[in-house]
Amino acid sequence: MKTTVAVLVLCLFPTSAHAFSWRTLTPLCTGTFMVVQFADITTTMYGLGTGAVVEINPVFRFATNHGPLVAGVVKGGAATGVSAILLKTHEQAPRWSAALACAGTVFYGAVAWHNAGQIKQLAR
Repeated sequence: MKTTVAVLVLCLFPTSAHAFSWRTLTPLCTGTFMVVQFADITTTMYGLGTGAVVEINPVFRFATNHGPLVAGVVKGGAATGVSAILLKTHEQAPRWSAALACAGTVFYGAVAWHNAGQIKQLAR
């Protein structure tokens, strides 16, 4: 998890060699959002298998009941769709797109972090 936090910090705070731009922040946050989405699905599916976590999203709960492949396809498809929308709209509304991508990254990062903590507690 320390690596995930480090990657998020590096993506959100560009170095002095790069000029800050909302237009460059959206693709960075969207890419990080995709990585965090798959960290979430991984920890969720592992946690469901061990009984450490429960899925509270009703749509995704339906997908998890049909197995990990269906759950992965649904989660990956939803994340890809959201990312495509953010990337499509970032030319017209760069601040909103960047803010939404960063907020989604933080939210799903927190979910994956929570799931990992629950799994770790169960392992003790």
